[in-house]
Amino acid sequence: AAGFFGRRFGKTRLRAGRSVEGSLAFVIFGGMLAFVALTVASRGGLEQPQYFRTLTGWLEQPRSNENTDTAKLALLERAVASLVGGICGALAEIVSTSIDDNLTVGPAAGYGAAAAVAVLRRML
Repeated sequence: AAGFFGRRFGKTRLRAGRSVEGSLAFVIFGGMLAFVALTVASRGGLEQPQYFRTLTGWLEQPRSNENTDTAKLALLERAVASLVGGICGALAEIVSTSIDDNLTVGPAAGYGAAAAVAVLRRML
């Protein structure tokens, strides 16, 4: 989404061919996708197909997700983590010019989201 919007609507250029419009698209779409992923994970994840569970032997294992950090994320924490993760990912994409940005965006977004949740939990 960031590349599409940046090439199509990008007027304000940043470093290495990046644009403000593309970076904003990254924050919006990345944040929305992260929020959906965190919401699905907090509700126990997606159900595995029956044939897949049978083939891998997961059929007998109970599905419990209540003790993980993701399951304990409240709505505010998911929203803040998604927004901050999107911003950190966009900043990493802008800054990373000598390294493939696919290697820097994911960790930057993940660490940014985790740090945001840690700070938010200390504040509340």
